[in-house]
Amino acid sequence: MRKLGKRELEFIDNYLKNSGVEYIDVRLEMLDHVASAVEAKMQAEQTEFYEAFKAYMVVNKKELLKSSTKYSWSVDKKLLVLVCKNLFSFPVVISLFLLGVTTYLSEVNKIYWLYSVLVFSPILYIGVPAIIYRKFKYSFLHRFALYAVLINSITNNFFLRSLEGNSSNFYVLIFVFWLNLSIAFSAYHFIKMYKNKMSLT
Repeated sequence: MRKLGKRELEFIDNYLKNSGVEYIDVRLEMLDHVASAVEAKMQAEQTEFYEAFKAYMVVNKKELLKSSTKYSWSVDKKLLVLVCKNLFSFPVVISLFLLGVTTYLSEVNKIYWLYSVLVFSPILYIGVPAIIYRKFKYSFLHRFALYAVLINSITNNFFLRSLEGNSSNFYVLIFVFWLNLSIAFSAYHFIKMYKNKMSLT
């Protein structure tokens, strides 16, 4: 079966963008689906790209655009899997180890700087990518903003209990920071992955 070339993939990407699919990650997920369907149609009907693409869109465009939420969920599922994997990646584990050593050598109720790191670490995977890639729109970064608010609320709650002498709650903060690190690495990985895919279209 003939695979679509760069110019044809770029044509589909521009078509989806002009049809209102703004977010790059969602659009590229859709592009993969549309490209596979068009390739299959070209093979089955022995037709050229533009004829196959036009025929596919006449039938499927409305439903395709309505299903953008499904493709957003597809992105989220891939990201969740990557976050779980990165929890045990070398950079994340080393960072967590160094944080653990610092915690062990210090008094729990004196490490106020760590509280700042834990609370504001979501800025790393929200603010920094948003500034660096401000010209590009990624749907998963927008959803991370909600996660950041939730994480901030949780860390505030547990830190206040830690100051009352409950050190076990303090180590929950360490876990939250561990999760933040993994999310940050995963976010950068996803941005790099989608940038590479964009270069192929």
